Amino acid sequence: TSSAPVIRGGSEEEALRTLEIIIDETLGDLPTAQREMIRLRIEGHGVSEIAETTQRSKRSLQRVLQQFRNRLGRLVLEEPLDDASHD
Repeated sequence: TSSAPVIRGGSEEEALRTLEIIIDETLGDLPTAQREMIRLRIEGHGVSEIAETTQRSKRSLQRVLQQFRNRLGRLVLEEPLDDASHD
């Protein structure tokens, strides 16, 4: 049995797709430098490596990542959009 979260009672596939949409939209709202930091982290790069690549301090990078996680958490907890009602 998978322990992946299911967003608002949908299937795991729906939850994953919803999360991908939320992440993409949230990334799109960020400045390019922050977006790059987060994309590198999502791709599995370590904090030290990203800090070096982006020429930012580890502390600054960690702050950006935490703010992004907090923002995602708030967005995921919001009521989902009902796409069927817009057809």
